[in-house]
Amino acid sequence: MNQWEIRDEAKVYFENLKKVKVFHDNPFSAAKHVNEIYDKVDEWWNSNDVVKEVSNFRVRFCDFRTNVVQEMKDSINKLL
Repeated sequence: MNQWEIRDEAKVYFENLKKVKVFHDNPFSAAKHVNEIYDKVDEWWNSNDVVKEVSNFRVRFCDFRTNVVQEMKDSINKLL
């Protein structure tokens, strides 16, 4: 079994995702949750708590820039 360490600064975000059942640390928990919500996935996914925690995670850890390729190209060209 692979084990991946979570950075200290990210732990609170993963705990919050775990509370709203977006993140699961084992397949049994994930399967149980899927079985509980299989007929109301949209309701769960769009609930205020889930939307809030996913949004908080995305703001902190996801890159939303639309021009990433151009920025990389510009950075490389500056180095050349």
